[in-house]
Amino acid sequence: MSLARFFTKPRWQSKDESVRRAAVAADKEPELIEALPRLAREDTDAGVRIAAMKRLADPGLTQAMASDDRDEGVRVAARNLWAELLSGTHAEAPSLSDRLRLLRAQDDPRLIEQIATSAPEAQLRLAALQRIDRQTLILDRATADADPEVRLAALGRIDDEGQLARIVERTRKTDKTINRLAAERLENLRVDRGDVEAIALRARLLCERLERVLREGDGSDEAGDIAMAWTGIADKAPPAFVARYRNARELFELSRNPEAVARLRRRAEDRVRVEEQIGALERLLTDHKGSQQRDELMQRYDELAELHAAYAEDADDSSAGLSVRFARLGAQIAALEPLPRDEPTIASATDVEDSDRLAAEAERTARAKAAKAAREQKIEALTDELQAAIEATASAMQTGKTAEAHTHHASIGRLRRQIGSVPASLRERLADVESEYAKIAEWQRWSDNARRRQLCDELELLPQAALHPDALATRVREIQAEWAHLDQIEARSVHATEGMARHFRALCRKAIEPAKPYFEKRDELRKQGTKETSELISAVRTAAAAEEPDLRALSTLRRQLADALRSLDRVDPRERKNLAAEIKAALALVDERVSAQNATVEAAKSALIERATALVEVADTRTAISQARDLQKLWQKAGNGKR
Repeated sequence: MSLARFFTKPRWQSKDESVRRAAVAADKEPELIEALPRLAREDTDAGVRIAAMKRLADPGLTQAMASDDRDEGVRVAARNLWAELLSGTHAEAPSLSDRLRLLRAQDDPRLIEQIATSAPEAQLRLAALQRIDRQTLILDRATADADPEVRLAALGRIDDEGQLARIVERTRKTDKTINRLAAERLENLRVDRGDVEAIALRARLLCERLERVLREGDGSDEAGDIAMAWTGIADKAPPAFVARYRNARELFELSRNPEAVARLRRRAEDRVRVEEQIGALERLLTDHKGSQQRDELMQRYDELAELHAAYAEDADDSSAGLSVRFARLGAQIAALEPLPRDEPTIASATDVEDSDRLAAEAERTARAKAAKAAREQKIEALTDELQAAIEATASAMQTGKTAEAHTHHASIGRLRRQIGSVPASLRERLADVESEYAKIAEWQRWSDNARRRQLCDELELLPQAALHPDALATRVREIQAEWAHLDQIEARSVHATEGMARHFRALCRKAIEPAKPYFEKRDELRKQGTKETSELISAVRTAAAAEEPDLRALSTLRRQLADALRSLDRVDPRERKNLAAEIKAALALVDERVSAQNATVEAAKSALIERATALVEVADTRTAISQARDLQKLWQKAGNGKR
């Protein structure tokens, strides 16, 4: 072989291992590309074999070298490359279908776990997850995987109460779906185990759901689900909740019993008729024109007595008030003294002839007629309003809008007081509406007050529940919202529950009292965090505004800014939005200065590269070497830019 041919030998055939490694990694000769498989298997240098293997990125060759190569370093590099190819993070990775097929043939747990955590495709991660048994990794995938289906699949593999509790805590603010499902799964496990607190919590929630169905109406499907869930804890639930559920269930069944509903309707109709007739007699008694009406009042009172007796036979709180009014009315009528019927009425001749008296009487009569006409017109308008209010109440009850029904029913009461006697054309319709409303109001009053007492009982127990302060405050807010909702849908006078409301507000203050030190300390820490974040932003602005900024310092400050942006929960919530905007602006400023500095460095080094390239044309080797050394010094002085 001639000396010239020796010096023109391809670099990848050089005896120098470092030259061969560089050539195998970067050169593009067709002969080299063709020889890469042989070099990967047979080259004497491990580095050359690694370079050839990485350049080929062939799954079959890589997998074989991971187990068969004689050098441990090559086997490690092959295993890493094989993991990248199989997980899909390598640029030359096979297609997803091929990787799914290859995954089924793998039995290395570490490789499968790496695929489950790093594969970009959710389908591949899910396939790998199904072959993993390490519970800590499954827990991590249930909380950290980017795909919701993978998180759900991982959650389905966890049956340990401790791990489920950790998932609930980790996802409290990040993943509401996983948090809810994990909490339900944890609760089911505890109930199945016989945990007393979990069973009591399940019983309370089921009772609340059934009571809500009672208030809102038309919940047959949900009531069936509640009944099915209750059967699982019926023999384990605390007696108080058993009684509470039984009462709510009886009310629900009563609401679906046509006979019971008809009985309530008839009772409501009787009440309306008794109230109307008592009111009419009371008005006649007030406006009577002498004792000559006593007999008429007594006759109507006797007719009312039979109806009242039938209504009052089924005595309860609602009938007691009417009975008192009925008895008082009878006593007032009996106290009237009768006037003899045959007593003649003698008019004075002087009175008959008194023209002034007759004129005054005529004027009074005219005014009375005018007043009567005005009242009749007003009564007609009020009657129209009453009819509209009756229909609105019926419509609201039919559609389950209890709060609207209360509002419209209050309008009915106001209009009836203004009208006096209800027109005959509206009595039947009003009786139907009143009966339905009486049923709803009675059920709701009983259920709502029972629920209010339960909320108060729960508030009394909250300070001893050892809840996290945030969970405690959240529960208090939920209880307050439910109380307000009860008031809203009931739409009754605040005086009816004012005493209970005062007790409720006092219990709210007492329940939140144990958490006050925590919130005060957190407020203090958030103020400190706000101050530190503001100082960091100021420091970044100052550093970025320098004429020759220190890129290393800017890089450090940028990392601190990014960390501060991710941890804004440690600052005052009222300042988070403004601080986030300031941090993003500061990051943009840093990036702008770094980009400008990188551009300057790149321009300087590009010029140095051009000068170095020109040294090839220098004939004097010593001069070229000297100039190259000078260029190296200038290169170092140019600084570090973007690589």
